[in-house]
Order: sequence, then C-alpha cells, then structure tokens
Amino acid sequence: MTVTRTGAPTITGSRLGWAALAVYLATRAVSTLFILAAGRLQVPYERWTGPGPVTFLDMSVVWDGSWYRTIAEDGYPAELPLSDDGVVRQNQWAFYPLFPMLSRGLMVLTGMDFRLAGTLVALVTGCGAAVLMVRLFARYAPPAVALAAMGVWAVQPAAPTLQIAYTESLAVLVLVGFFLALVQRNWLLVGVLAVVLGVTRPIALPLALVVGVVVLLEVRRWWTARPRPTMRTLAAPVAALLVTGFSGLIWPTIVTIGTGRSDGYAETMASWRAGHEIVPFRPWIDNTAYLLFRETGHPRLYAALAVTALALLLILAAAGPWARRLPLELRLWIVAYPAYLAAVLDVGTSLIRYAIPLFPIALILIGGGARRIPRWWPVLATVLAVLLIVAQHQWTTQLLVLDPPSDFPP
Repeated sequence: MTVTRTGAPTITGSRLGWAALAVYLATRAVSTLFILAAGRLQVPYERWTGPGPVTFLDMSVVWDGSWYRTIAEDGYPAELPLSDDGVVRQNQWAFYPLFPMLSRGLMVLTGMDFRLAGTLVALVTGCGAAVLMVRLFARYAPPAVALAAMGVWAVQPAAPTLQIAYTESLAVLVLVGFFLALVQRNWLLVGVLAVVLGVTRPIALPLALVVGVVVLLEVRRWWTARPRPTMRTLAAPVAALLVTGFSGLIWPTIVTIGTGRSDGYAETMASWRAGHEIVPFRPWIDNTAYLLFRETGHPRLYAALAVTALALLLILAAAGPWARRLPLELRLWIVAYPAYLAAVLDVGTSLIRYAIPLFPIALILIGGGARRIPRWWPVLATVLAVLLIVAQHQWTTQLLVLDPPSDFPP
C-alpha cells in the first residue's frame, strides 16, 4: 500500500474488492440497527407483518416488498383488476420480474420463505454493486477515494432498501455493470445488460439517451478518422444503442401479452398517480407546492423556483469542474435519469429512494471528481457520511414505518 499526492492510500488488486465488501457490510450493519428500531415502532399490520411482534424480516416486506412477495408466491394476474367504475387498480404488473423471480428460485432451492429469500437476494446483489462501483470509481479517482464515495452512497437516507425485499440493490448492480461495460466500449455486454435492466427496473430509457450521445461521438470519431475505417466498426455501437432503446419496451410488451391489453402497463402505472393519469413535469410543481410550500402565500411560485433550482444544481453537478474526472457517460446519467423521473413520476416521499441509482453524485460530493482532489477529502467524506446516517435514521423510523391504514410511502 502506498500513499498518493491526495493523501489517499492506494489499494490495488483483490484487496480493493475485499475492502469494498468490508465497507459495504459495515454500512449494512448500521442500517440493520435502524430497521430493528423501525420494527419496534411498527404496529402489526396483518396484510404485511402478520399479527405478532414485528421482526426484521417482517420489515423486509412492508410497502413494495409485499408486492414482490405476492409475485414470488402467486405470479402476475391474468387480468387487470378493475374498480367498480372500470378503472385499473394497483396490481403486480407495475413491478418488474427479475427480483421476485430470483427470490422465488432461492425459495424453491432452499425452502425458505420470501422474507428471507428476498432479503438475501437484496443483500448479495448489493454487495456485488458495491464492489463494481468501487472498481468503476477507481478508474477515475484514487482507490481510497473511490472506496469512500461508495461508502457515502451506501449510507444515504433510503439505504435500508438495499437489504430488504426491494429491487434497488439488484438494479444498481446491473446499472454499474452497464456503465463499466460502456466506458470500456464492450458493446456486446452493454446490450446484454440493457436487456437485463429491461426486466429489472424502468431505467433503460434514460440509459438509451446516454448511449445515444456516446454513439454519436463514436460516429464523429469514425467520420474524422484518416484513413476512415469501414462502417462495420459502427455496427456494434449502433446495435447496442438499438438494444438499449428497445429494452425500455420489454416489460410493457410483456404486460400487453400477459393481460391482453395494449395499455396494460400504462394504466397500471397510472393507478399510482394522482387523478389516475401520468402527466409529465407538472406534478413536480403541484406536489412540491403542497408538500413544502402550502402554508406560504405563493406555493406554486416557490415550488417552481425550487424545482428549477434542483434542475440547475444537477446540471452544474454534472458539468462543473468538480466532475472533471468523471467520464461523460456518468455525467450524462446525472442529468438524464432525473429528467426521466420528472417526465414519468409524481414527486413525493418516494423520490428519496428513487435517487439511489444516482450513485456518481457520491464521488462528486466528497471532492473525488475534481481534477485536483482536495487533501481534506476524508474530512468531507466523514462529515457527509455522518449527516446521511442521521437522515437515514429519520427515513427508516418515519417513512419505512407504516401508520395504518395509510401513510406517506418510502
């Protein structure tokens, strides 16, 4: 082990992977304590936790975890459930199948119930995501800085979902692997992982924008090269782009086939939206006005200013000198993914959890993305981690806990 000019010790080879695993498991120990505290606060809810005292595994299947349990145990409905007025009700088709199917496989192989199987799948895939994330960050920053950035990401407020029956850790594992393949220009692996994401979580479409920009740059490089290579050199990147774009349509197509309704996926997703319709962008103003500024004299004005400020902050985070070390692919993701969320999501308390895939932000926040990493980055990383752990405790004991019969979702 040596020390770089930034004051960061250099960890190489397999030691880096083991160090990443150790740091990640330490963060999971912290989250475990918070989940146990949340369990003591949770009122038994027959539909999710059963009638008895609430355990850690019971907390694993609250909220979305209960939907994944239903899918793993009973599959998807052949027909969309309808309300008395013919409107599609909330149902399993809103949830992508890879996580519950992996959990189901573990259940069949071992005989364990879904609560434990889902928890183990989330924990193991989270470990894989942490190791790959550090290796990705270490391509652009000293290994110790990469390790600290992953640690900061792993203690964010909604981090407990990385070890309960939620799909976040599996999605980040595939996502980080996708970016590793993309920066290495392994186009075959990019296409394969895009397909996997297409049945994991609805984030393939913003990735298609990222890949599209990268492919345009590849085309420009091909056009300006002298002598110019044959067009066959563009076949792989263009094919990867097409596959990534089509991957965003895999699950909606499967829902159409499974339910016999071409609007099955759209109507199912709309059942979670206000007014039972998906309206791009506007709910960000409406909901922010209600959640944060309803007691003010001009709630919509303040909400519009807040949303605009958030958008500008994300753009500056991706484009500023503090992100200079990051590759274009990761900087594009910092902008493309939130833009996608703004188009398809009603802003609410779940936004904290939806921010988990924005993992490159962690490297920027501790100074690891700057061309000259500040020598005081360990202090910044430590302070930020402490603040996030405090916020995580609040998130776990307030949002993860359900106050029946209804509450703000995590």
